[in-house]
Amino acid sequence: MPTATASGDSGFVIGFVSSSSERRRLGENRLLRLGYRVIGADRVDADSLRKGRPDVLLYEPAGDPLERLEVAVRDAGDTPIIVMAGDIEPHRAASAIEMGAISCFDILRPDGELKQAIDDAASPTQLELTTHLASDPSESDESFLSTSQVMASLKETAARIADADVTVLIHGESGVGKEVLARHIHRHSQVAAGPFVKVNCAALPEELLESELFGHERGAFTGATRTRPGKFELANDGTILLDEISEMKLGLQAKLLHVLQDGTFTRVGGTRELRSNARVCSATNQDLEKAIEAGSFREDLYFRLKVIDLYVPPLRHRPEDIDLLVEHFLDTFSRDYNRPRPQVDPDFRRRLLDHPWHGNVRELSNLMKGIVIMGDLNWAESRLESTVRQPQPPKSTDTEASSRPSLKEIGRAAAATAERVAIVEELERTRWNRRRTARNLQVSYKTLLSRMKTYGLSGDSP
Repeated sequence: MPTATASGDSGFVIGFVSSSSERRRLGENRLLRLGYRVIGADRVDADSLRKGRPDVLLYEPAGDPLERLEVAVRDAGDTPIIVMAGDIEPHRAASAIEMGAISCFDILRPDGELKQAIDDAASPTQLELTTHLASDPSESDESFLSTSQVMASLKETAARIADADVTVLIHGESGVGKEVLARHIHRHSQVAAGPFVKVNCAALPEELLESELFGHERGAFTGATRTRPGKFELANDGTILLDEISEMKLGLQAKLLHVLQDGTFTRVGGTRELRSNARVCSATNQDLEKAIEAGSFREDLYFRLKVIDLYVPPLRHRPEDIDLLVEHFLDTFSRDYNRPRPQVDPDFRRRLLDHPWHGNVRELSNLMKGIVIMGDLNWAESRLESTVRQPQPPKSTDTEASSRPSLKEIGRAAAATAERVAIVEELERTRWNRRRTARNLQVSYKTLLSRMKTYGLSGDSP
């Protein structure tokens, strides 16, 4: 197969397969900008792939992306495949994954998201090259922008404990920058040259989260077509961030406690004991002490995680940081999206200072991104108005009235009941074939498993 190979800054080699020479040229240029070495081709060819040895294959065929996917997966062998498509429906994306693709990626998504998808797919194939998971070199201490005294104190504390190999628990509201703080600690630690790996504990059901954390052996479960190392392996000699740790189920908490105690674990479906010396940071927006009282979080794990406890205050408690963050985000997004840098007048800046920022820094970042893309402060004004929370009505003193479910609660309960019935009916129709059920209901397999768990459904009884 004809190839066009070029050198980039990344350690990964990416195969880009497209039957259109123009699409292949654009795809190769995009990958080169991201720092990858690229092998371009018009089809998947097993012999040529073995010679080029790409770490990931991006597959962008003409027409139906699923039509020849099974053949492409077969010819690619152990090379993970990402299907590149435009606006692919969720149920068809799920079908692509069932056929053996690692994921489907919308070709219109930003470069940063493409790089993350490639790096996530590439990481199991070359464990010796896990430094791609480290903090982005462009993300310097400017990501910890602040002029407030409270943040200066937090930054000083973080720097003081960064080189100590102890667990760190970071808590604060959603969007305040807990991950930014974790990355700051990593960059100033003794393992700064190693990988920084983030795991969102709320994104996956328990059985899939266990595989994400500890890896799995080939054949461990349906769909496990190859051995895949977990995030603890990938984070070896570096830092792992367990985000939204409060969402981890009790059974998995016990396994995590074991890793924290002696640094050993086994992959799902495996028997060989593996070790990881990854430094563990965790983050939460919940009160873990209340979770302990409620019986949903282990007290022994809590104390293992919070040798050092850091609190990130909300943006509304440090308004002096807003101007600095606005300038930073406008500069960053204007560069990323190649748009003119908007000018923000003093009246609008005062409006920003008065806003409650319930979404914290993330809300401010998204607003600035919208201003850059839309180029319109009027749009931003209306957006601010729509996100301000209205005052809550006074609580009723009528005990009977306050105990009644609200219309919204009644609607939620009815929707949940209808959803459960629909899932049970489709499961029975497919004889409890969960992959076919997910496809017929037009949801991902992961979503179906999560819903089944929520509604207490198993393969034995509805």
